[in-house]
Amino acid sequence: ELYRFSRKEIWKATRNFSSENYLGSGSAGLVHKGVLPSGQLVAIKHIDKEKKADTFFQEVESLSKVRHPNLVSLLGYCQSFEGYYLVYEFCANGNLWQWLFGDRPPLTWEERLNIAVGSARGLFFLHTNVGGAIIHRDVKPTNILLNDNMEAKLSDFGLSKFITMEESHVFTEVKGTSGYLDPEYMSRGQLTLASDIYSFGIVLLQLVSGRRSIDFALQHRYSLVRAVSGNHFTQSSLPFLLFQAQRVAERGSDIHKFADPLMDRKFSAAAALKIVEIAVFCTAQSSYDRPTIKEINETLEAAVKTSKADYVSRSFSSLLDIHKRFSLFQELQDSSRTHSSPSRTTLPLPPNRVLPR
Repeated sequence: ELYRFSRKEIWKATRNFSSENYLGSGSAGLVHKGVLPSGQLVAIKHIDKEKKADTFFQEVESLSKVRHPNLVSLLGYCQSFEGYYLVYEFCANGNLWQWLFGDRPPLTWEERLNIAVGSARGLFFLHTNVGGAIIHRDVKPTNILLNDNMEAKLSDFGLSKFITMEESHVFTEVKGTSGYLDPEYMSRGQLTLASDIYSFGIVLLQLVSGRRSIDFALQHRYSLVRAVSGNHFTQSSLPFLLFQAQRVAERGSDIHKFADPLMDRKFSAAAALKIVEIAVFCTAQSSYDRPTIKEINETLEAAVKTSKADYVSRSFSSLLDIHKRFSLFQELQDSSRTHSSPSRTTLPLPPNRVLPR
């Protein structure tokens, strides 16, 4: 069961919500770092009970029923006259957006691959939950947290929806983040598990490319332009990121141009291409053409194996190259010694010639 914190415990943990403990703002409120009496670090989200009460109860309902290594853990909550508070495990390395687009060091290929696999495992658990599938509804880099070991944890379940085994979709108000919203969900208000798949496909493309979901500098050509009419969104063109990814998936030869230049070409091209291809399927305009999370997991696991095989192959090639260079160096040295030290010959002295003493 979730622990119910008192108002005093919340204030003490955050040192009266000191600005030094401020971590950022989520979809429902501000987040501060806190320290429990045991010394455990936590993240505490303050939710406006007048405007976002539904978010509070939705998170409590969702996260109290599920536990998984790739889902952020809800440790407890607090209800007071000033507002509602949610207490989570603390993820020391922030969120994926900070690493892709913020001031953090560039992610290595191995880190990107592990984050993709971990996020997919968390999403698989939600979509196959025995108590009823959970649609996250807002999969994006800011909602993928990273712990001390750079392991991915899905977070922010304030918009999530439960669906029973008998249901394939629910009709609901369109909510989420531009650049990650399923086109079908935007146009019809029909939310399905495939809506999460679309959003995750965009995240996969960002992990490979290091690019934003919408490039406003290129909006006049390829970016997603949305016109809002009541609760309905309309899409006028493909996001530039998707346009580029489709070209890579079709040709297969432009992966180095598409990949994040911050990786300095230190990645498995074959594994990256596998991820781009499955991501393009994830972002199909029709939900029926998108893969399931199980199929995505299988593809990512295959990409991990491909990446490891490529690493071994590259390492062997490097060793072989070093050996060849060393052998060539030895040959050049031997040849140099031979030509720089010719054998000395003694010329005969002319007759009657006496050497000076």
